[in-house]
Amino acid sequence: MLEVSEKQHLDFDADRVWELISDFGDMSWLPGVKSRVEGSGPGMLRWLLVPGAPDVPERLDSLDPATRTLTYTLLDNLPFPATDYRAQMCVTAAPDGGCELEWTIQVEPDGVPEPELRAPLEGLLRVFLDSIRSYLEAADAFLTYLASVSSPR
Repeated sequence: MLEVSEKQHLDFDADRVWELISDFGDMSWLPGVKSRVEGSGPGMLRWLLVPGAPDVPERLDSLDPATRTLTYTLLDNLPFPATDYRAQMCVTAAPDGGCELEWTIQVEPDGVPEPELRAPLEGLLRVFLDSIRSYLEAADAFLTYLASVSSPR
């Protein structure tokens, strides 16, 4: 079993980041990816819809607001040579008022040595974490702009 983990400091409140990622059906933070959901809460299914690729079904396994942790399983159509994909996302408050978002993936390599799979998975996690940060930064910029042009009526 290969485990890959990436952590990123975000200059956003932990509760705000948790609110975004805990809405398992919402993939608006990842450009180019749409989603379709079935059900709600643990056990719900989400399909990642990427143009030109097979739909990727995922199941939300657990959601713990107290620890800001969620786990999910990628069920089929993995975009890399592996099986048994399980992931965990965890948000923790940082002393500076921001937070740390850690994303961990466990997979069983399928026909490739672990080192050949590690680098692509680390890259994938960095893209995901950067996308979440960019999404939140863009939302802040938009809200700041709106506040600057709003006039009392």
